[in-house]
Amino acid sequence: MNGVKMKDSESIESAITRFNRTTSGVLAEMKDYKHYQKPSEIRHKNKKAAIRKRKIQEMLEKQNDNNQFGRRPRQIKKRSNFMNGEQFDQNYEVAD
Repeated sequence: MNGVKMKDSESIESAITRFNRTTSGVLAEMKDYKHYQKPSEIRHKNKKAAIRKRKIQEMLEKQNDNNQFGRRPRQIKKRSNFMNGEQFDQNYEVAD
């Protein structure tokens, strides 16, 4: 049984946080044993987690390659809708 002994000058909040830290592994283990998982389900779950981690790692490496020499990723400029009158150019003159 997990327990935490409070010190004389310790607040309740810090004692609760120490208790939560000591019991975090136990709670995670209890969640695992809530229902039985077949070995094939466990393998499938671990395989999906590995794929997810690999994709994240590849994405981070690609991002670091783009920023390796201080380059920022290319930004697409927004085109103005000139004909509908949303944004006019300063040099544009309207013929009467």
